[in-house]
Amino acid sequence: MLPQLCRPIVSRYTLRQLSRLSPFQPSLQPPLQPPLQWSHLVRYLLVLVWLIPWTPAVATPAATLPVDAVQPALPVHPELLALAAQAPQMTAPVIVQMLGDGAAVEEEITRLGGVVTQRLGIIHSLAAELPAGAVADLGRVPGVRWISLDAPVESHTSPAHIRYYLQGNPPGVDAVAQATLPMTETVPTAPRLANYDQDRDSAPGLLIRRGGTVDSDAASGQAQRWRLGPFNTDMRLSGSSFVQLYAAMKDFAPGKRGKLWAYVYQVDVNGQRQELIATGSLSRTWRSSWQTAKIKFDNVDILVDEGHSLELVVTVDITSEDDMWLAFGTRSQPAAYRVNLQDALLSAKNFYLVNYPVNAEGDTTSHPILPVRARKPKIFTLPNFDTDRDGGPGIVVKRGGTITSSDASGKIQRWRISPFQADTQIGPNVEFELYAATKSFRKTKFAKLWAYLIHRDAEGRLIHVLGSGSVEADDWGETWQQKTIAFKNSTYAFPAGHQLEVALTVDDTSERSMWIAYGSGLYPAQLKGEFWALLPQVFLDTIGARTVWDKGYEGRGVRVAVIDSGIQPDMPDFARESGEGPDSRIIHSEGIGTSPNDEFGHGTFVAGVIGSNGSASGGYYKGVAPEVDLINVRVSDAWGGAYESTVVAAIQWVLEHKDEYNIRVVNLSLNSSTLQPYHQSPLDAAVEVLWFNGIVVVASAGNNGSAEPGVIYPPANDPFVIAVGSTDDMETATPNDDVLAADYSVFGLTAEGFFRPDLAAPGSYIISTLADASNFKNMFPYYHRGVMNSSGNLVKLNFQASGTSISSGMVTGAAALLLQARPDLNPDQVKYLLMTSATPIADEAGAGAGSLNVAKALEIALAYGNNPIPTANTGRPVSQLLTTGSEPIQWNSVNWNSVNWNSVNWNSVNWNSVNWNSIAQSGTAAANTPAAGNIPVGIGHTLRPPMALENDELPSEDLPNVPEPEQPGEPEQPEEPKEPEEPGPDPDPDPDPETPAKAIYLPLLRR
Repeated sequence: MLPQLCRPIVSRYTLRQLSRLSPFQPSLQPPLQPPLQWSHLVRYLLVLVWLIPWTPAVATPAATLPVDAVQPALPVHPELLALAAQAPQMTAPVIVQMLGDGAAVEEEITRLGGVVTQRLGIIHSLAAELPAGAVADLGRVPGVRWISLDAPVESHTSPAHIRYYLQGNPPGVDAVAQATLPMTETVPTAPRLANYDQDRDSAPGLLIRRGGTVDSDAASGQAQRWRLGPFNTDMRLSGSSFVQLYAAMKDFAPGKRGKLWAYVYQVDVNGQRQELIATGSLSRTWRSSWQTAKIKFDNVDILVDEGHSLELVVTVDITSEDDMWLAFGTRSQPAAYRVNLQDALLSAKNFYLVNYPVNAEGDTTSHPILPVRARKPKIFTLPNFDTDRDGGPGIVVKRGGTITSSDASGKIQRWRISPFQADTQIGPNVEFELYAATKSFRKTKFAKLWAYLIHRDAEGRLIHVLGSGSVEADDWGETWQQKTIAFKNSTYAFPAGHQLEVALTVDDTSERSMWIAYGSGLYPAQLKGEFWALLPQVFLDTIGARTVWDKGYEGRGVRVAVIDSGIQPDMPDFARESGEGPDSRIIHSEGIGTSPNDEFGHGTFVAGVIGSNGSASGGYYKGVAPEVDLINVRVSDAWGGAYESTVVAAIQWVLEHKDEYNIRVVNLSLNSSTLQPYHQSPLDAAVEVLWFNGIVVVASAGNNGSAEPGVIYPPANDPFVIAVGSTDDMETATPNDDVLAADYSVFGLTAEGFFRPDLAAPGSYIISTLADASNFKNMFPYYHRGVMNSSGNLVKLNFQASGTSISSGMVTGAAALLLQARPDLNPDQVKYLLMTSATPIADEAGAGAGSLNVAKALEIALAYGNNPIPTANTGRPVSQLLTTGSEPIQWNSVNWNSVNWNSVNWNSVNWNSVNWNSIAQSGTAAANTPAAGNIPVGIGHTLRPPMALENDELPSEDLPNVPEPEQPGEPEQPEEPKEPEEPGPDPDPDPDPETPAKAIYLPLLRR
């Protein structure tokens, strides 16, 4: 009912928002009750845009004007005129830029039945609401320079989705040559849908013939298999799961009935099937195009052994009316298997000491370090594992051992847990429970056992003794005694690949050596503790932030304004640890027309990426600049909705208070929903004023990369600001394997020919601060991420998400680090340093200059010494809403006297477009106005990302001038698939609420 209600009264961009509404969670849509104003409807339509994956629908071209095109007869944005024609009686929010003092314009707005909602002096404009049909009349009023839609603004963060992708052979390779295809965690990168099975038919995708079963030969074409790689630890598969793929009837025949079957098997180390884990099917009448097929598997709970793997088999039921095609292995048609897998080590509390393999005659010297397993031993007899030490039961440990004793001496026994597959926390007060006796069961003998809990690295080197404990008795009796040794350790975290070790010795004051019984179900010896997997957070190493910290720069003294949904003020992540100044590093909070509290959660999350100190997670989930000061400027409502006018008002507030709070950087992790050239965008004009006033502006490129390739919305389309796209760091510290987050990060040329984004930064599956009492906290619990506190209790104070919002925050934090090291930098120099130091990403044009490398940026900045640092933005024209030459606005809207002219490289602006006679040149501004002979001529229309310095060489400090880096050619756009033209429904819906999808590297502890 909602689309039918809105279609007659909304413009193109509101219809686009309607297409993104989520069908799976209608409760998140606020109720619509008449009477309903258009402006309120648009605000509600946006509440879920940040969360809903972008649908690959054909985008309608925006009604925009090129810079050099002839302006319309009326100074009104074409979309606004279209709205007026469709629904003249509806209330339209607008931004009106004026000439002169504007009093007459304000009076005319009132006469036409409108109301002024905000005065935006920064761009000499008014925000207003008036009947859409009156827009043309207002455009004819003298003193009106330009009227644009007061467009909704969207935050761009999406909850993280993890899945195994179904991959195929390279194009041209026959599937029969690889009957079992890989199932990997890597997103497909091929843009084109190749024919993977030339022997079956010549059609796109993969043909599967009717009548197959799970036992069919893949070469017959009646079944297709994919397999995961072997697990390197015991894994627990639990809950429901599903496979999601693209399918169609052969030859895209419409109206035919087809049924798909899918099976999941456990496969052993030899590739032999062990057991059928789950079965699912999907039957429907298919259309004449690719359709998303989601096959759900029922709840299961099964342990998959180390070295084993999973196999997925897909067949077509014999009752189907034709064979079927599967599309997979491309960016446009990504097929995936989503499953909840937990590391069995982390999902267990008891870890049993075993001698593996169990052999009654086996000698412990052949296994000086025995494994600790999550499974209780099945054998009930107590074998003699150590025939070389004595002939008694169990294992003998001789008196006088220490932690450094040799294993072969018999004075110590060690057990190690298999390497954990994720960064892992161990809870406090771990216990060691075992059965022991004095040798030969001699009672009335004093004996004392010591046990140590040890952290070792991947090579077995001792890193840290977490804790130790002992148990003693004067009389051990004539039988096995069950004893518990408490380590009294604190909560501790260790990296993936490292191990825990239990070491057992007998004190030299003991009167006898001792026997230890273990490895049987009758006398199970075990380590009892709580473990929690910390999800990978490697972006700080990927971008080089820790290297910068080691040099003493963590953002201290630099102040960053975050214009967003607010920042929760009482979060431990924003506490000041140095003891200098206020307890909180949020030094001011301002709400533009609302309270400054974060009811949504997005602003707190982004602020955490910029400057969290990680206190809520024991120092684990930190931001890029953990000592930076933050200024909270809230613009959006509890669902992330805002208008351009509100954001412009926030930018105006920053300009007015920049000296009071010494604001050096502004983060805008948001985008307008209306496409227009930067010369016509009020939002772009406002951010340029900040830039010219010496404030670095960082903006998210946008998450519409898959839905609207190449479409760049304000403010990211402005060539002055730093526009940031997203990469996936692949959970490795090195940036060399990073890839563009192609499923959402947008890139392309603007209407004026500028390539965006400028650079990229990690933005996929990032964990940051979770605002309490926010919608992030209340509505999306699956994406909460927790740690154990000092008491061992799980506290979920973090959130995991993806999006260019996050990448923007990382670059903002990087700018703060540079400004701490070099406070003299102006915005153009900061932009130059970040771009010229970026790590190039091969074959990824969407990353701009490359992936953020703040460590290299700092090296370059410091290497220049007193030599001038080059600047970005040279030759770019300022917004025509600020200067037009023949019809300049009244410059009393900008406090030019507040500009630090000496700190801004004004040669980067094409001042030929400025009518200097219209500017009141006084004071510092007049004294430092560029001379006519020094003004560069020409307009640079295309931004080409600068290359890194050749061979990573830094400029010599004795060079007075360093030339600009060579500009490479325009980045190549990825090739779009020819078939199909319409990919079909959303390939990536949010996970089934009952089916949390996790991959092996993201285990969760069962609680």
